Amino acid sequence: MTKQCRQPIYNAQKFKEFCKQNGAPTLFDGMYQAMLPCRPDRTSVSIQESAERHAMVTIYMMCYSQSERFNWLQRDMSNFLHYHGMSDTGLYALYKMGLGLGHTTFYRDAHRAKYDHDIQLRDVIQTAIAGKKLMVIIIDDYTNIHTRQRSNFTEIAHMATVLLRIFEAPAVPASVDGHPVNDPVGVNTQALLNGFAENMWTVMSPFVSTAPNTIHQQYFNPTNERQRLTTHMYGNNNDVRQLRCVENAHLIDCVPQALKSFTDYQHAAAVYLYTPLLEYLREHCVVVPGDWPSQFYQRQMSYSANIRPPALRNTLASMGPLHVSLNGQENVVIKFMPFFKKFYQHLFKKQLAKKPNPWRISLLLELVYGGWTLVRQPVNQRLHRCKDMQIRTLLNLLENYAPLTLSIYSVLFKSNSYDEYFKAMQQVWVMFWCFRRRHYDKAPLVWLANMLYLKNNQHPMFTTIRDNLHILDEYPVENFHSLLRARTELWDNAETIQKKAIWIDQRRQQLHNFSTWFVPPRQCQLKRNQLRYLKFRAAQYLLELINNICTHPFSGEELPRTPRQSRTVTRWRLRELFGDLPVNNQLLPLGFQFEGNGDLEKALAATGQKLPFSPRQNVRCDRTGCATSPNDLVVLFPCGHSFHRSCLAPHVEFCFICRTGLLLAVRQKAEIARTAIFNPAYHEEQNDDDDDDGNDGDDNHEEDPLHVAELTDEQAAANLQGLLNQVAALPPIQLL
Repeated sequence: MTKQCRQPIYNAQKFKEFCKQNGAPTLFDGMYQAMLPCRPDRTSVSIQESAERHAMVTIYMMCYSQSERFNWLQRDMSNFLHYHGMSDTGLYALYKMGLGLGHTTFYRDAHRAKYDHDIQLRDVIQTAIAGKKLMVIIIDDYTNIHTRQRSNFTEIAHMATVLLRIFEAPAVPASVDGHPVNDPVGVNTQALLNGFAENMWTVMSPFVSTAPNTIHQQYFNPTNERQRLTTHMYGNNNDVRQLRCVENAHLIDCVPQALKSFTDYQHAAAVYLYTPLLEYLREHCVVVPGDWPSQFYQRQMSYSANIRPPALRNTLASMGPLHVSLNGQENVVIKFMPFFKKFYQHLFKKQLAKKPNPWRISLLLELVYGGWTLVRQPVNQRLHRCKDMQIRTLLNLLENYAPLTLSIYSVLFKSNSYDEYFKAMQQVWVMFWCFRRRHYDKAPLVWLANMLYLKNNQHPMFTTIRDNLHILDEYPVENFHSLLRARTELWDNAETIQKKAIWIDQRRQQLHNFSTWFVPPRQCQLKRNQLRYLKFRAAQYLLELINNICTHPFSGEELPRTPRQSRTVTRWRLRELFGDLPVNNQLLPLGFQFEGNGDLEKALAATGQKLPFSPRQNVRCDRTGCATSPNDLVVLFPCGHSFHRSCLAPHVEFCFICRTGLLLAVRQKAEIARTAIFNPAYHEEQNDDDDDDGNDGDDNHEEDPLHVAELTDEQAAANLQGLLNQVAALPPIQLL
């Protein structure tokens, strides 16, 4: 061995070559032969790989016994075990056996982390400035409380994590041809309306009918299936089985600071302004992706006339796709909770928590949509012209909401498909607006408006984002928080958490290197054959549900209005989907969202269309005063409305009621967002408790094993034929 090797080599083959190049050509082979079992017939590939690792570790131990300067393995092992909670006594025992660092050496190394961090961060930023590289800042909140149950003696620490990412893409000038990176008018309502009008067919259609084939191919890739299920597993508080590493991410600091207001984000911005980034900001743009509060308050800073320093106006706040996906999936499951409770009980014979954790939410959506894909084509052939409102509501969930929220981040965003991602953001805004989701019924509009501004003015930032969509990803900060959360105790104060954050950032590469070769990768709880079995079970449940609806067709009914009921809210009873529990029109398709809308009534006055605007399942044409022959061709739209072809304007491919209503909603929400952006006092004292990262749910059994049977290829083929037979046996139902 030689001192010239600064970093340990844990790849056995590379370590073997290293030994040969440094004067020990037979050392590794000799040690490897000694590690192999005596019987050659037991030497499998896995045993050979294990013997190679054992030989490598033994040589490291031999070197350490000769000189404690060769302590790479001991250092990495001590850091790894300390990160996973081993006590000082345990670390000392390892040291006495020659397997770890001494107590003094270990803590001297830990205390140097802050000094090393400041030096390395400054060097990284200055190198990026000299190379004129694109930089991204992510600001997110962190707290030491992650459960609803906590001790009365726990000190709640609110922290602001500021993370820097550096990309090989060139830096973008702050202003080009007099056009700053932020739209001077805040939110250009007319540009938004034009953008929605241009993509109206996509916006008003189910997601699966508008997504290109390439997206479908990526979605049904088994590897992508497992990745989708683990997308939101970063928040696990019990264990971090695989240490993910983002090489271009650097912690600037984790400081005691709540993030609830404009002033709070100003203080958080000061963290990176005390670095050489201030020099960079004076001439170049910095993208700041994040959740709704981050986008909103960062954008307020960009438009504030009194902001200091003025360079903060060169930050481009952006809606983070991870939070769009997380909030979208959570809202779908929570809104349709009566449906998913029955669905979960059918699959697992267990009760679903009132607020499931993100991983379980993803699993539910993956299974319900996966089961639907097994019977989608034959069922659609039978029911695509059925106007029963329970059928339309179920199809809206299966064809639109479930695949949209599953795919917007894990498929569309990660495949760098900007055009498809842009359209999906328009569709996801429609979903949030139907759900009346606070803040998120405006947040996507702000992002869409700014992207249209950059595109229309040919700003180079648009090209940068279009070609490098991944720069908007805020996953690194959530990943970092998962690492910090694993080391945070309930009694840790803000100063302790700050020290741990810096230590983790400094040792992250070493921990990742060690984990890659000595720790098994994190796996999805369910095997591929188990997922296939569950999807067949899901398909059976859906067919039973559809069978019940077809047996009792058109049984959905509107409930009488109550004295204080809003004009825009209607209440319904859909027994087959939700039991006897009344639900409001938020869960129904788009066509049911405009009842009592006075602005829409005025806008449609010239067409002669009058209230009610909701689809009527017992009529063929929803046009007011329709006198067309009942035998004329009828068009049924995904929103639930149906019209005679002769009652529609020529070449119209979408519902004119919902088109007009959507554009009015875009205008209204865009104006509200623009007013808020230019008013720094807006929401100054309001907390965004409904915009969390999904870590405080009451689902405390996320890692409980799910006992699920497996399905072989032969069984799958037989089950599929059985499903098709069930579809063929569905009772007939009235069609248009």
